[in-house]
Amino acid sequence: PMSSPSSKLLLGGLIGINDTWLRDKGAVTTACSACVQNGTYSINRTTYPSVGDVPSSLMYGILVVFRSGYWCCQLAADIIMKTMYYRVSGDNATGFSEWKQI
Repeated sequence: PMSSPSSKLLLGGLIGINDTWLRDKGAVTTACSACVQNGTYSINRTTYPSVGDVPSSLMYGILVVFRSGYWCCQLAADIIMKTMYYRVSGDNATGFSEWKQI
């Protein structure tokens, strides 16, 4: 039956549902550099004031992460100031460039 976990996994694989899809990953609670899986993350520095390595003016926003192997790109959208930032890592997401405004 399709109710078993292995059947659901097989069906998802057949229609292309896997870890490359962008899904909601929840809130950034520690640092943006810890968010390295494909997906979207919410940024709320009022709820999580200790969140590190975010563009300094960004209080509320969305972090979008694209990862392929050792390469990782992060986009941060500031929903108050209506600005966008990006940074990249080519070192298995262990070291990121500085944030740059788009």
